[in-house]
Parts: sequence; C-alpha cells; structure tokens
Amino acid sequence: MTSKAGSRAAFSRISFFDFNAMTGRYEYFSIDTRAPQMMNERSVEPAEPDGTLELYGAVFVAPQWGAATNVPFRYRLIIGPIHGNTQIVELYLTPIPAAQSRGFLAFKYLYTRRTTSSAR
Repeated sequence: MTSKAGSRAAFSRISFFDFNAMTGRYEYFSIDTRAPQMMNERSVEPAEPDGTLELYGAVFVAPQWGAATNVPFRYRLIIGPIHGNTQIVELYLTPIPAAQSRGFLAFKYLYTRRTTSSAR
C-alpha cells in the first residue's frame, strides 16, 4: 500500500474479506508490515442499503499514542460500497473508557482493484 504524499512510508498488507454463511456475518482479517499483529473484524448487522458495512474488532493497546503510552482502544471498520474499481475503508478508534464516544477516524484507505493480464 502506498501512503498519501507527505505521510508515512508505504507498507504491505495481506487481507481476506468474506461472508461466513454459517454465522451470517461478514469477516475481515489482515496483517501488515506496520505492526506485528493480526486484525480480525466481524459484522453484527446486515449491510446498509447502499452496501456499506460496519465491522467490529477487538481491543488493542497502542504502545504510544501522542504523549501517552500503552493506550487501550477498541476499533471498528466502515467498509464502503464499491464504486467502479475503488472502495474506501475507514478505521475508527475508540479510547477505553469511551465515555459516550463513537471514536475518531484514525485511517482512511482507498482500495483500487487491479486488473492482471497474462500472456498466453
């Protein structure tokens, strides 16, 4: 993945996104080179009419967040509908304790479908 100009360096991510027919939930799993952790999120409700999905992850502890250290967060993903060959995924973090907060937008990813061609 490449970063927006002027921000952090590029990183690599492997991810899987599927619908689990047994549980009736969407599931997303990823791991990337920014941190040695696997992230796993699941939907609770069906997709919105426009195709937007909200998936919930677990709690993780950020070793450093601004001036604070060992900050616990709960996280969730908002997976937008596919438009052409692109899709926006937003990662929201909610500090613990949350105190009525739905969290804040921490990262916004633009996924672009690539086409591959093979010479035959």
